[in-house]
Amino acid sequence: MLMGPPGSGKGTQAGRLAARYRIPHISTGDALRAAVKARTPVGLEIKEIIDAGRFVGDELIAGMVRERLAQPDAAGGCILDGYPRSSAQATTLDGMIDGATLVVAHLAADDEALVRRLAIRRVCDGCAITQSAGHDLEAEREACPYCGGTLIRREDDRPHTVRRRLETYA
Repeated sequence: MLMGPPGSGKGTQAGRLAARYRIPHISTGDALRAAVKARTPVGLEIKEIIDAGRFVGDELIAGMVRERLAQPDAAGGCILDGYPRSSAQATTLDGMIDGATLVVAHLAADDEALVRRLAIRRVCDGCAITQSAGHDLEAEREACPYCGGTLIRREDDRPHTVRRRLETYA
């Protein structure tokens, strides 16, 4: 399980660890963004919460994680990214894993460094790769160097939203 504030590198490191150990990377953030992209009623509700820099409720997240952990590819282990975020979620996770070994790594960084890092982060709408687009904080769309898709700034990566997310995380 990787813990840390937004922008601390959880997703990047989780992807690397998952590839190395050939186990799934389970990102609650990715799952939430997929629901938003699908524009389901729950996805639209989640969009409002994420755009405001708040966390989605424990019950919804726990249900998503429980369902994902039940998939066959997670039977041999997984990398959890972004869950749990509270003591209540940790208690729920304990019940889900039922005595299995859990290794926790906490990633840390200075808040202003995280704000700067996320201000230049972009996600490709084609291949979904996350990357730094350069130091042009105003650039909204650039071409992905890997697939030619469009690199887009996530709404929750705007500096004012990141600061709210960091306050919520703290």
